[in-house]
Amino acid sequence: MEHRQKRDLTPKEYTCFVSHKQSDGNDLARIIQRDLKKHNIPAFVDFDVVKTGSIKRNVLEQAIIKSEYFIFIITDQYMHSLSNSDVQYCRHELEWALKHKPLDKIIPILHKDCSHETLIKEFQSVVPEQLHRAFEPLAVQDERNNLSQIALCLRLIRSRLGHS
Repeated sequence: MEHRQKRDLTPKEYTCFVSHKQSDGNDLARIIQRDLKKHNIPAFVDFDVVKTGSIKRNVLEQAIIKSEYFIFIITDQYMHSLSNSDVQYCRHELEWALKHKPLDKIIPILHKDCSHETLIKEFQSVVPEQLHRAFEPLAVQDERNNLSQIALCLRLIRSRLGHS
């Protein structure tokens, strides 16, 4: 998939869209959402709009377009959903973001036991080669046991978003 640098002229409703796999990324997504809210940074996280059932793809697509940044929390289940041929929201969200966002507006966060090498291997079919070289993912290993690592990650996220 070819990836061109693009200018996004759509008015922004959110500073960022947070993509995650609910089965193993919900806790970190909630931590990020609370931190961003505490710093008055508007973020779209699907559990704000989905109480039960599923969300329509066009709602997610519009939220990604209306967000300046796309944050994706990479977990084992997130990576599995990218390689699964079933209808998967994570894959669709990431592909949509890659289609509509410049690479410097995409922020990956490695969570749990995912290594950068595993990430590159698993994402080869989805992520353009430029993204492999363009980012150094922020890493959080375990939200329960390493609060200082999470605090650092949250500060780095806010810094990437242009907030201190």
